[in-house]
Amino acid sequence: MLSSTQSSVARAAARVAVGKAPFVGGVRGFAGSAVRMVGKEDALHTDGRAEDVDFHKKDQLDKSKRGEQHWKDELASNSESIVKAERGDIKASKDTIEQLQRETENLMKKKDH
Repeated sequence: MLSSTQSSVARAAARVAVGKAPFVGGVRGFAGSAVRMVGKEDALHTDGRAEDVDFHKKDQLDKSKRGEQHWKDELASNSESIVKAERGDIKASKDTIEQLQRETENLMKKKDH
């Protein structure tokens, strides 16, 4: 098995052999990504959250394949939902908006205590 440096040199030599300019740079042998939390910050560690997220992700993917994409608030963070609402990008009735305002007011009261 070649080391990362040896494989870089081998690839560069192969490019030169076929008449292409060599590319010298870092090579990643293994790529990984950080674990990302999905959804509302206040609901991240609740029971059944993983299944709920998987359900909404699958639903979003299925609808995307059918050309029926739409915003999934269930997958958004609190700040993403707030920005979307402030921009007026959500379709909500007056009752829904009033309910959200009441919920926000209740959360603020709980936070003060």
